[in-house]
Amino acid sequence: MNSKIFKNIILQIITITTILSIATFFTVNKEFSLGILIGGTVASVNFAILLFVVKKIFFGEPKTQIIYAILFMFKLFLIGGVILWLFQTSLFTFSKAGFLAGITILFVIVTINGLIYGNKLKAEVN
Repeated sequence: MNSKIFKNIILQIITITTILSIATFFTVNKEFSLGILIGGTVASVNFAILLFVVKKIFFGEPKTQIIYAILFMFKLFLIGGVILWLFQTSLFTFSKAGFLAGITILFVIVTINGLIYGNKLKAEVN
């Protein structure tokens, strides 16, 4: 696993999330901007934890692989709980549409990087 590619993806997610949050703060409203910021943050943290756990499951020591598989399942419940808490809390208000836009940043960036690096890997193989 080329960790440089994945670090680059996380950096891109953070950069695009920040730019969109600032742009929508001035053009749409602060709730939508905060939603994008929270959604992008949840997506990037989830992706970083996913990379760590999957690397440990597939490339770690056989003794610890089951522990990291259980940690992966715990991560799913944790992220789901955080999202549920965010939607139900009254500490701050944010747009759920902005949150979905922030989460979507991850999928767009992973798809674009997959196309870019996939073509490079295909050219190296051939």
